[in-house]
Amino acid sequence: MPDTSIIELIKASMDDPWLEIMIVIWSLGWVAKTTSVIKNNYLPLVLILIGMILGFVLIERSLNGFLAGLVLAVLAIGSHSTVKNSLQRRRQ
Repeated sequence: MPDTSIIELIKASMDDPWLEIMIVIWSLGWVAKTTSVIKNNYLPLVLILIGMILGFVLIERSLNGFLAGLVLAVLAIGSHSTVKNSLQRRRQ
């Protein structure tokens, strides 16, 4: 049986479009990276564009929504890189 705190976290994230965008971008990046659907050179650009579109649709239909999506996508990409590099250092 799943831990109730995990379930509460998932429920809370469904009410927050900012967190939804972070989770979606991070997940898409992870899937694309592990399946080689998109070349690694283009992956950040594709994720940023998706983040901007999601920001426009979910947060605000204006330039602010695009910019929020851009920032969230950059944060998701950066957090993935940080976690990946930290795990690699621990293995060495």
